[in-house]
Amino acid sequence: MEKAVLGKEKSRYQIHAQDICCAIISILLGSIGSPFAYMLVFIYCAMSYMRNTRESTIVVFFVLLMSLTRGVFDTYLYALGFTCFFIIVHMIQLLERNLYEAIALIVTAIIIPYSIQQFGFVKEVVIMPLCTYVFMKQLCKEYSWIQNRYVLPECIVALILFGTYLLCTQLLQSYCAIVGWVIFTLIGVVAQPLTLLTLFILAYLCIGVPWVMMVIPLLISIFQKDKKSAAVLILALGIYTVKDIASTSYFLFCLALLAIKKEKLKGLCLQEETPVINRFQDQGLLKRQMLNYASIFQSLASYYAKMSSEESELLKTMAEALRYNADVISKADSHYKDQQRIVTALEGYQYIVDDFLMEEPKAGYLRIVMDISNIKRGEIKTTLKPLMEALLHRNLEMDEIHNRRFLNGFHICMSDAIPFHIDALADSVKNAFTGNGDSFSVFRFRQSMVCMISDGMGNGERAAQSSQLITSIFQRMMISGITQDAAIKCINKFIQSDTFATLDVLCFNYALGVAYISKSAACPTYLLRNHKIYEINGNALPVGIVSIMQPDCFSIELEDGDEFIMMSDGIETHEFYEWMRERKADTLREDVEIFSDILKKSQRKDDSTFIIANITKS
Repeated sequence: MEKAVLGKEKSRYQIHAQDICCAIISILLGSIGSPFAYMLVFIYCAMSYMRNTRESTIVVFFVLLMSLTRGVFDTYLYALGFTCFFIIVHMIQLLERNLYEAIALIVTAIIIPYSIQQFGFVKEVVIMPLCTYVFMKQLCKEYSWIQNRYVLPECIVALILFGTYLLCTQLLQSYCAIVGWVIFTLIGVVAQPLTLLTLFILAYLCIGVPWVMMVIPLLISIFQKDKKSAAVLILALGIYTVKDIASTSYFLFCLALLAIKKEKLKGLCLQEETPVINRFQDQGLLKRQMLNYASIFQSLASYYAKMSSEESELLKTMAEALRYNADVISKADSHYKDQQRIVTALEGYQYIVDDFLMEEPKAGYLRIVMDISNIKRGEIKTTLKPLMEALLHRNLEMDEIHNRRFLNGFHICMSDAIPFHIDALADSVKNAFTGNGDSFSVFRFRQSMVCMISDGMGNGERAAQSSQLITSIFQRMMISGITQDAAIKCINKFIQSDTFATLDVLCFNYALGVAYISKSAACPTYLLRNHKIYEINGNALPVGIVSIMQPDCFSIELEDGDEFIMMSDGIETHEFYEWMRERKADTLREDVEIFSDILKKSQRKDDSTFIIANITKS
């Protein structure tokens, strides 16, 4: 048996893996005592802020914490820099300027005082700000990592490795050369040539790293796509410079790195070229395959029609289900064409559409996500929303409107306006003599909520197996896209006549605001509307008794405040009216508890199951 889940308790603050990773990197950068630590910290802080405020807060906290280990003065300098950074950022946001384009200049401006404080007015003073600007421009060349917290840009990975080298020069001074060779070679694997060349200039001019240490990483970076040329050049350098076992091992290590495919490092940095999969081509192939299988089942159904009507009917139903799912797949093509049509129409209104996604996460339920600029906030509801409704011929509601953090314009989410909210709860009280022969299920599927009760004729284990089988199979059929009537007909074919059961189905459609009721020898369903009670009854025979069965079917337009009560035959009419007198109608759960208490007052001769559903306007 299944009960509907009415809601979820909001999750409390959780620490995610990416938060731990961000904290570790911040601790590493905050522990560096080199003058270049300021550049690394503020570039990483800017990257974290571009993702979200949470990561930038982690960076600030751990960098300040680690700087305290070196003295209050370092902590003061960092705190002053962070304050200036966030003040400038918020000023640009208040002026409604493009922060994404200005972020490189902001970080460079922040670094200039640190460079003067560390080097004085000498020629080296310009190197750190210039390198900072180059790194930031490399960072901003590609921005898909902003929404993917599990990916680090290539220049950030390179700078983290460079920071590791600086920290190792503090802690492992006797092994600086070996560590430098290894780290700069790894940087050559993950970094772009411009990033590596900038690091090369910085390390050679300001730190005094030997130029030979940078040549091989630079070759690896430049010749990543032409690995044969890189291997030849490394071998030539190796033959020319190798003097001992250590240098021989290093050159072999470099050749081994060339053999590693860059795709293996996709967890560290973004890829330059991501293979694009033609999903529409794959969907077309899948659709054709499903239609082929449907034709096979249809042919088998025709073959078995003269031999066994039960097997033939079952095969026909399976063919219909496959065709239904093939039609669902084909909707992706029409969505793509609609997207192109809508984007063209919006651009005709001089709106700039940077990103547009239209999806159907549930059947009949449309969701639209777009990034749009050259529009004022007031125009979104007064102009954009009516325009979208006219283009799509459906009512929409605004889910989200956010200013884009680093770009002009807005991030907007729209979805179908659902007129009703439906809650349902159920309970069952078994008879006093045997096991419970009733089964019920309340589940949400796509834009529907389905409530059903099956009463196995008689009681005990046999009745329970029969009713549970019917509810389980019916639920699977509904999820597969088979209609209520077709599902009941199909169930009737393979349920033996000695295990028959009733089936009562109530299906609510959120978007249409309609309830569909199918009854097969089931008890009446009661509708409470405007302080009146309406009885909805049916006369069809139980499932499994006759070969050809048409369940009684009804459709009802929903109204705000409607309540539906479904019951099995173990509940007497006077018990229902007693519940009507005693109910408080405060909450659905209290109503269910009061009904259960009434049923438990007397010894039950038959299993008693009920479902209560409330409809409220959204």
